[in-house]
Amino acid sequence: MRRFITPSRNRARPMRTLLLAAVLLLPVPPALAQAIFDGDWNGDPVEQPQGPLILSPDNSRQRFLDLIDGASTSIDLYVEVINDPEIINALGYAAQAGVRVRLIVNAPTDDTARTVYAAMTRSGIEVRALSRLYVHAKVMVLDGAIAVVGSQNFTPTSLDNNREVALVVRSPGAVARAQAVFVQDWSGASPIGGATGSPTSAAALAWTRLASRPDPLLAREASARTILGIRNPGSASEKMVPLPC
Repeated sequence: MRRFITPSRNRARPMRTLLLAAVLLLPVPPALAQAIFDGDWNGDPVEQPQGPLILSPDNSRQRFLDLIDGASTSIDLYVEVINDPEIINALGYAAQAGVRVRLIVNAPTDDTARTVYAAMTRSGIEVRALSRLYVHAKVMVLDGAIAVVGSQNFTPTSLDNNREVALVVRSPGAVARAQAVFVQDWSGASPIGGATGSPTSAAALAWTRLASRPDPLLAREASARTILGIRNPGSASEKMVPLPC
């Protein structure tokens, strides 16, 4: 008998989704994958899994921060929604440290999203919108050597509350494929954020001040209080809402 936990979700617009045949190129230990599923099915979830899996809400925030902090040359990222201040701060610090950070997202549909992307651009992150496809992919390629493929958006809800799973892929063939698709999409995407104007909101300016601090740990601690925007916990969608500084 087949068992399903998560229902499917359909969209009318074509989507950019990357799977990379990761399970073929870098197999996840079957016992670990089965243990995670069975634990959720039986109401006794596995905690802190080891190996190539990143699991929300157990360890994804720290694992993603460690991966971003470990990048030395480049971070290429697809994400459907990004509004988590700690992740944004880490990406900004990487950019200021000389890492090329490129982000492909959907075109912003509200002033809050435009403000977030503008603030990111001011910190040195390159942000582009892909118009021909809806960006549903959640993929990060680091230094052209590691790819992370999964279901996590960079939102507090996705990292800290949802059941999400990502796979760290180190197979050269899979990583090269992800990089090639990203480069192709990047060339067809349009710049947004700072390229269309400087952020003027108090939240954006506060985050820009945080990003200039010399100590990333201090800035991250402060970013928990000075937030660009987070998902409304009562909303069924990943909608960003502004919060006071």
